[in-house]
Amino acid sequence: MQLKSEIPALKALSLRDRDDLEINHVNKLTLEDKSVKNSEADLLIRVWRRRHIENYLMCPDAISRALIRYVEDVEQFFQSHAIVIPPNFASRDIPAALADARGKEMIREGANSLYRNFNISPEDIAKEMREDEIADDIKEILAQIASL
Repeated sequence: MQLKSEIPALKALSLRDRDDLEINHVNKLTLEDKSVKNSEADLLIRVWRRRHIENYLMCPDAISRALIRYVEDVEQFFQSHAIVIPPNFASRDIPAALADARGKEMIREGANSLYRNFNISPEDIAKEMREDEIADDIKEILAQIASL
């Protein structure tokens, strides 16, 4: 709001991880944070529906291409974390277990993460993702940014 007083045409989109915010506080279609009262039309407050942005990288096919390993190896890795990635990975209608998974720990930060076990970065995975593997939430955010 301080910047807007100096730049009247300013528009902004704030985006953060959901972390421990209840998923029902995030609009399923727009990703609007319903837990915050925002009356400023030029400020969009958004939250990822999946717990961490890394949850959007938990695509076994893209990871297997980045690692040059069988997809079954990647699925076994996620199963060791008690996660099964469904075929509709990119959909808004994923199981709660995937939306609430500790993606940050599995992808890059945990002792048993993909990064520590296989030396693969989030960027390596993202580079391998095909358009149909990119989650609807990501496409929605990009569309909102473009519309600003």
